[in-house]
Amino acid sequence: MPIYAPNKRINPTIKRRGHTRKTVFASLFLTSMVDMFAILVIFLLQAFSSEGEIIVLPSGIELPKAINTGTLERVASVMISKDEITFEGKSVAKTKDYLNGKQEWEIRPLQDALREFKQNLEAQALANREVDPAAAMDLQKINISADRRLPYEIVRKVLNNVSYEGFPAFSFAVFPASKKKDATKTEE
Repeated sequence: MPIYAPNKRINPTIKRRGHTRKTVFASLFLTSMVDMFAILVIFLLQAFSSEGEIIVLPSGIELPKAINTGTLERVASVMISKDEITFEGKSVAKTKDYLNGKQEWEIRPLQDALREFKQNLEAQALANREVDPAAAMDLQKINISADRRLPYEIVRKVLNNVSYEGFPAFSFAVFPASKKKDATKTEE
């Protein structure tokens, strides 16, 4: 295969000045570069979450899926796994102790932790002189993350204890499920 000598200019954007000097000036295609940076900025804005992580799930908890979902607020959280019940990241009780053996609804360690947390929040609100009704309502909210494989009995007990201690407004942490149309056809 023969070798051909290149033309005078390989790329029309490269300009050579003079025959004695070997300096090369290359101009950049700014349109392509601006497009590239625009795509990067849009990607980073889409990937960035200004809400942050509200609930950090430990390993072993599988959240249920739900069609009707909303956004969680940054409030106190109770997590129920198959091994333990945690409040604000601290283990307060073992799930197996309150699952089948005991029929009572009280989970005393959880109640104590909730009561102490609410007293601390009320003390902080009084220190800041916040008497706003909306701020008082935030003191009564809580997020609940329960493993989907748990029996409802333990979830019901936790809900009873949470509402008994003054947190009647609660939200469940769930994964959003896709809204698929029923693909089954009815035959006539």
